[in-house]
Amino acid sequence: MFNSIISYINTRLLTTGYFTQVYEFVELKKQKDTDNAPMLYCSNGEWKDVTNFDQYNGTSYVRLLRQISFDRLTNTRVSGENLLRITMPLRVVGIVKNSFLTDNNYRSVNMGQDMAKVLSVPNSPLNTTINARNIDFNILSIELNSESILSQEMPNMKDRYEYTIVAVDINVLVEIKSDCWENSCGDTTADCNILLASLTTAEKNGCILPSYDFSNIQVQSNVTQDQQDQLIDWLCTGGSQVYDVYINGVDTGQDINFDGTDQTINLN
Repeated sequence: MFNSIISYINTRLLTTGYFTQVYEFVELKKQKDTDNAPMLYCSNGEWKDVTNFDQYNGTSYVRLLRQISFDRLTNTRVSGENLLRITMPLRVVGIVKNSFLTDNNYRSVNMGQDMAKVLSVPNSPLNTTINARNIDFNILSIELNSESILSQEMPNMKDRYEYTIVAVDINVLVEIKSDCWENSCGDTTADCNILLASLTTAEKNGCILPSYDFSNIQVQSNVTQDQQDQLIDWLCTGGSQVYDVYINGVDTGQDINFDGTDQTINLN
């Protein structure tokens, strides 16, 4: 879920036209003999410095501002489902060359507003992607002072007057079924396990099983091989059956043995 939200944010940032490089989720890490700097994890314990602003007209990254928090909505039930509210405080930082922007005193203001605007779009399609009941992107603040931003994000770097630097702090509020968060909603197997766990054996046998139409092809396609074998054994084989043979009401003393497996009748 978290990576889907970060990807969505980056996709929205690209629509502003400011950024030619959007980094995925970064963390502030202390480098050798320097202060903290935004770093992108690569693999095998390796981290990449993302402060190479000179290589791009515009760069952005996203990081956690504080810890993610969770609240169970114990007094709220929607269609019988318990909800979980997840709060993700994020900071979105944008660094753009001034030569790439309209040359006026409102560069940072316009850039901050445009970033906030694309991140606060209501009715996000992300709801469907992560199976959330609701997602809100609440803008907390827009920081326009580049010196202040650098002191928090990369204190080893002096103010870069050739860049416009903006930080937008947001709270991403996700309301999601607690079962979805805990069991990966959207995974058919997980969803089935959640449903089945809520039913007793009597409810499964008395309510669910009689509703199936076994002449329906979709129902047939979901019957497992083990179930097919069990049904054949029950309905077709049923074990060997022995019948007495009577002629004109007189017991001949002979038996008929019917074995449903090979559909043969043997006289003994």
